[in-house]
Amino acid sequence: LTVRASKAEGMARAVVSAAPAVVAVIVVAAALAVCVSAESPVHSIHAFSLPGWKLYGDASIYEHYVRLTPDRQKKQGAFWCTMPVEFSFWEVQFEAKVGGVGRLGADGFAFWYAKEPGFGPLFGNQMYFDGLGIILDTYDNDRKGIHPYAFGLLNNGNHKFEEKDHDHREHGNDVPEVGELNGCTIKMRNLPRTTLFKVSYNNQHMLKLSYVLQPGAEETKCFEVGPLNLEKRGYFGFSAATGDLADNHDIYNVSVVNTAMLSGRGRWASTDLIRADIERVGNHISSEVSTELTELRDVVGATEMKINNLVDVLRGVQDMSKGIGAGTGDVLKAVQFSSKTAVQQLTARNLQQQASVTELASLSKQLEEKLTAKLGASASGGSAPSGLFWFLLAAAVVQGCAAGYLWVAIRKERSSSFL
Repeated sequence: LTVRASKAEGMARAVVSAAPAVVAVIVVAAALAVCVSAESPVHSIHAFSLPGWKLYGDASIYEHYVRLTPDRQKKQGAFWCTMPVEFSFWEVQFEAKVGGVGRLGADGFAFWYAKEPGFGPLFGNQMYFDGLGIILDTYDNDRKGIHPYAFGLLNNGNHKFEEKDHDHREHGNDVPEVGELNGCTIKMRNLPRTTLFKVSYNNQHMLKLSYVLQPGAEETKCFEVGPLNLEKRGYFGFSAATGDLADNHDIYNVSVVNTAMLSGRGRWASTDLIRADIERVGNHISSEVSTELTELRDVVGATEMKINNLVDVLRGVQDMSKGIGAGTGDVLKAVQFSSKTAVQQLTARNLQQQASVTELASLSKQLEEKLTAKLGASASGGSAPSGLFWFLLAAAVVQGCAAGYLWVAIRKERSSSFL
């Protein structure tokens, strides 16, 4: 289901002008995609391909709405959120459209807040439900001419509703353990546009139903009763049924609001709360990155120390072996320069890290070849010490180990930078 843009446009403009960060927060909330999480005040169902909703019976999904029942006799359908409500006080808004080809229709549809999802003969829900129902009864059983009639209905899971239980009268503020609450007539059948419903349960434990019959019309209160003690962690759902008469029962644009998180100044959450959430997330990410960088700096420091030690060893070799020639000093300078360059590139954390290690390995190989060539030339002249060749070969192996150490450090850095 798509976001109700036409009715929320004015609110959205106010939110964006007051706090641009709200847009990012809403996008993140949508990406997490849960039915009723307590982490965000407003939740919208954008598509029923998202997890968290389950269809029952004859209900089917269309591009912009869910059809609970088609305009056919003896049909029942429902869809329920599979995640319980994680907050105590809420407002649910949804749009509905009811109509068919016949002059009369039946039976009607319902919104539910119940202890568990259900499916059955009571407007598409199980007869022995435990919780609250907001029923839109379209069939004029008593011939009073008050239908379609919207009313509240309570059950404790033990009562079976009979025809006599639907008295459709004004009950005042009396709240029975089971049975009907107050209601009103809503002439919405076969209207060209959807009708908006708002069901709210506030922190005074008052239940309120209001509606906007057609876009552009004023909001009308149907009833308000209480106090009610609805159990926490119930499930939201919708259902419908047809009988010998039938209608299409369609639900559009469902949204759930955690009213406990709304500021006293208006419908939307305080921008201070939003900024605090963004700052908390930013601090968490900064802390994680700082920890990874500290570990990386330690690796870089240790690697640089090993490279410097290797250069010192090679300098000592140069001092001991005069027969190798002046070319060795140039090679040592090249190794020292390339090693420091590799370290600088690593600490800069750029895309040339891998190339630096490749270059260092290549220079190490070149060093080995040049030293071997020099040693061979000196040995033929009889001026080089007999054990120098093996010492220099060991030094080249140490240099290769240092390059491997750098490679491991860079792989770790590339892994942490993925965060």
